[in-house]
Amino acid sequence: MPTFLSLVAASAPAAGSVTVSIPTDRDAIVATPHKQNNDGSWGYGWIRKTTRSLIGFNIAPLQGRIVEKAEIKLYVADHQFTEEGTIIVAHPWEPSQQVPDWEEGSNLFNSFAYCKTGEYMVAAQRYPTEAENPDPMSRRGATWKCSVDPDYLTPGGDQDTNCPPGTPARWNPIVPPERQRGMHDGFRANIDARTMISPDPQNITIERPELQDMGCNESIECIKDENPTKPRPSTVDDCWRSVTINVTNDVQEALAIPGYVRPSWLIKRRHEFRRGAVHWFSREGAHCNKGPGGETGLFRLFGDRGKDSSALQPVLVVQLAGTTPVVIPTPAAHCNAYD
Repeated sequence: MPTFLSLVAASAPAAGSVTVSIPTDRDAIVATPHKQNNDGSWGYGWIRKTTRSLIGFNIAPLQGRIVEKAEIKLYVADHQFTEEGTIIVAHPWEPSQQVPDWEEGSNLFNSFAYCKTGEYMVAAQRYPTEAENPDPMSRRGATWKCSVDPDYLTPGGDQDTNCPPGTPARWNPIVPPERQRGMHDGFRANIDARTMISPDPQNITIERPELQDMGCNESIECIKDENPTKPRPSTVDDCWRSVTINVTNDVQEALAIPGYVRPSWLIKRRHEFRRGAVHWFSREGAHCNKGPGGETGLFRLFGDRGKDSSALQPVLVVQLAGTTPVVIPTPAAHCNAYD
């Protein structure tokens, strides 16, 4: 049975409005070097030259409300943003497409280790064989080539059999000019009209290094809160940088489509063959890390101080007209790859 919470953002909403944070209920990465691999359970979202991220939210609780602003918010674990600016774009899913909606899947790239130290490492299961994992429904998920690979553990990695070219689930992008990797079918390719909307650009952000950027060890010391002179306890917003992407129009359009309550986005670098990369905490990275006693949470130090590491998970922050509270369901944990 799902838990229900009313989540209100820390920032003050505009007069006559309320702001809610919706946790992601699915996220994954897809990568060209591992075209068959499903990575729906890894502890990070990731974008670089060869890697893109998928993220989706359940906006059913917003039905009937007026959306004034909506932003995807991602907490950065580490980055290599460039001084000239790393341009990050979010391409919305188009539900009218023939491509079946992508599924998260439960496999993962590798073990999840924050700060690259054993103290904060969670050993992940290795990719099982088909014989070890006989349930075909547990072997479905998004890969670089397929929105839904029906069995990503097929011996030999033969995706031309699983979702052959010409079938709806085959969304493998074709490399166009400008040395860019093509768009995965099902997502809106042209978002230029979105990026120019005033007063805030839509579907795009330009990220550069900032003086206040913390390394992972600094973030850990920050959240430990061991300075007795601090006026208030540290929060994740004090200790980790975040990236926000304005997707207001996408959310408004999604709510206008009857029955469409699970919008999603493909997040990538705009210029994929230029420099700049970033890891952010996935929902598994925020929820599935366990201490030696089995306690859940990204770090044991969170629980020691009465804090909740799930605050580092990706969220859709939405400002709604009116002051009536909205009850947001908490998605079920997705930690089976770590158990």
